[in-house]
This record gives sequence, C-alpha cells and structure tokens, in this order.
Amino acid sequence: MTTIFFRNIILNAILNNRTDVIPKEYYIGLSMSAPSEDGSCVGELSSAETGYKRVKIHGFQDALGGVVRNSVPINFPPSLISWDAPQYYAVFDAEEQGNLLFYGRIEATRTIEPNSVLTIEPGILTVDIVNTEHIEESEM
Repeated sequence: MTTIFFRNIILNAILNNRTDVIPKEYYIGLSMSAPSEDGSCVGELSSAETGYKRVKIHGFQDALGGVVRNSVPINFPPSLISWDAPQYYAVFDAEEQGNLLFYGRIEATRTIEPNSVLTIEPGILTVDIVNTEHIEESEM
C-alpha cells in the first residue's frame, strides 16, 4: 500500500516533471501494527539495545505486470534480544525518522530470537501500485 505522501511524489515526478522530489535512498523497517495511508500508526521496533535498525534497500528487478521484486537479499542486523513477530514491513525515505512511503503485510511471520538475522530472500518483497478509480461526487 502506498501512502498519500508517496503517491503525490509519483504523480509530481511523472506529470509535473519533478524528479527532484523522488527520494534518493529507501530504507525498510518492521512494524508491529498496521501503518495508515496517511503515514501514521507505524509501530516500529525500538532500536535501543535491541540491535534493530532500518536497512537500506536496493537491487530490484525491472517491473513486470505492475510489480517489482527485490533481486538481492535484505538482511537486518543481528537481534540482540528477542523481537516480537513483526506484522508489516514499512519503507521510508530515511534511515531514521523520515517519511513512510509504502508498506505491506508480512505473510509468514515469527518471533526473531536473540542473535538471529532476519533475511528477506530475493523475490519475496513485492511492490506494486494499485490502480483505483476515484471520482469526486461533486464532479458527476
């Protein structure tokens, strides 16, 4: 699911030729709760003494059928303590703070034991942009 913020970036980049608004780097994080379309409600793990931090992502396959997939493994740092099972991934434009761009549900989730490395294998992370029709009632 893309956030309103990210959809605005995409539309401005494509239709208004505003490539200056496109983020240069992307970082994936883990969330215990469902993020909202407005970019709020991200229940990200605490980084204090847990070993958790967002990971810079790169290496995506070319889009096919409106979907892109990661082409390289995404490795989180080793956990220092047990992490609760993350329910969602969240992609931001900064390693800390920043803007939530898009997110999705993690289908196969589990608790991350101490000294474990969570890896998202190639082809597992999929990103798409859903095509929906939106017509304001006042426009009819």
